Amino acid sequence: MLSRNPKASVFCAVIALAVGVAAADWNEWRGPDRNGIVRESPPLADAWPAEGPKLVWTSEEKLPVSGDYNGGWGSPVVADGRVYCSVMIGHKETITRRTVTKSMLQRLGWSERKPPADVLAALEEARRSPERKALKGGRELGAWINTWRNDHLDTGQKRAFGAFVVTRLRLGEAAVDLPVLDRLATVIDKPFADEAAVDAWFSEHDIPDAVQKTVKAKFRITLSICDDMILCLDAETGKTLWKKVFPNTHPAGVAGRYSTSGSTPCIANGKCYAMGMDGEAYCLNGETGALVWREQAPGGSHSSFAVVNGVAVVLGEGAIGFDAETGERLWTQTKVSKKNAWHSSALWRHGEKTYLIFRGLHCLDPKTGAVLWSAPDRLGGKTGSPAVVGDRMAVWDAQGVAFYELSETGAKVLWKQPFPPDWGASPTIYDGRVYALGGTGCICINADTGKVLWQDKTLRLGTYASPVFADGKIFTQGNGPKGGYGDGSLVMLKAGADEPKVIARADIKQTLTTSPAFANGRLYCRLRNRIACYDLRK
Repeated sequence: MLSRNPKASVFCAVIALAVGVAAADWNEWRGPDRNGIVRESPPLADAWPAEGPKLVWTSEEKLPVSGDYNGGWGSPVVADGRVYCSVMIGHKETITRRTVTKSMLQRLGWSERKPPADVLAALEEARRSPERKALKGGRELGAWINTWRNDHLDTGQKRAFGAFVVTRLRLGEAAVDLPVLDRLATVIDKPFADEAAVDAWFSEHDIPDAVQKTVKAKFRITLSICDDMILCLDAETGKTLWKKVFPNTHPAGVAGRYSTSGSTPCIANGKCYAMGMDGEAYCLNGETGALVWREQAPGGSHSSFAVVNGVAVVLGEGAIGFDAETGERLWTQTKVSKKNAWHSSALWRHGEKTYLIFRGLHCLDPKTGAVLWSAPDRLGGKTGSPAVVGDRMAVWDAQGVAFYELSETGAKVLWKQPFPPDWGASPTIYDGRVYALGGTGCICINADTGKVLWQDKTLRLGTYASPVFADGKIFTQGNGPKGGYGDGSLVMLKAGADEPKVIARADIKQTLTTSPAFANGRLYCRLRNRIACYDLRK
């Protein structure tokens, strides 16, 4: 943002020096203030040609096409003339061990809990009955199962055994006899060395040949594994400066999942801090990529590091503070729930101190992990991170947008504005307005009064992409008219307008759920298989 306030410019410069970050860098999640606002910006173009903003480069390094299993959802950051991104490298390995799993047996009609003997006997008779054999499937079968369940189970039994009953009736005669399934259940999650060992156990425990064949067909013979890769590019050219791949060391392998593959790096004091799969926390030399330390942050992956006062903090099984230099775990704060582990902390600078605010809402001293205060937070499954400017904070919660005034004694609600909440996009406080933009629509609110300045439920933007604000403009991912995760396009809106106004759109095919980084008038976006740099200046 090109500040109109000289005092504000001085304040930003002081902050930049205090944390060792150049004012032009976008060194961590949502930028150096973790709120999506560009501190200083050159004048930016008010429109783009049909092909979009000027493309400066695309990376020579081709990334995996992004997704849960292969690629991940990490956003790029920019610091010290370099672009960094955390990527998941998915691959499959053939395995010799064989494991009977609970889900495998459940698909064959097994359950740990079974209904009373009389109900169970009636169930087994019904699945073998001529009436069941005569059914052709589809709606006819579904209606018959529903009627049988209603006739034979009370409300409590439906809750406890409904899925088990439905499965066995749907399988009919194909359901494996329960005594056989119960014998198989004794070896759930106890891997056999190879198929010969399985055959020996089957023979010893009188497992029928037909059941052996069925079970073997369900064995996993390949393992989906994700390795972690941290990539560093030259910010001027896109050339690869270094990349480090860390093979997965988990004994069972870890495949990428929607909930564990989307962390954005943090660059602080010449080091790169990143989260990988399975709670792996990495600290690398930012210039060379040399590993400084590697530790475990169980439960973490989406959350991005914040480095404050020599402590690297990330969300995993709770908020976890590591010594930024050595990786020693200094503290764990379990009041910050791991259930909220998809979000990242906000940064609150108050007086001479800096605090971190996590969804919950909990304000932590990063040096000790102590909770300064907590406040009610109607999260409701929504995962967007808070945004703080000065002593005010915006959060998109389960009902809409909530706005707070912060002090060392707590967070005071100034106003709340109902609006269909988004799942992942984070709000922004910019030039006296609060913006909440996402896949459920967009709203702009006067920060001082809580009055809605405009709202548009049909203007749907990237559901999990958080916007960047610079030079009176907003940059984020686009979306289709029906919503969804996003369409990968780059959208520019006018900030401060009296109505929502999209002034430019470019179909650049960004990775869904990622957010762009801004530095020196350039926007760095993660496309579906590369990093790209665009010049936004006039």
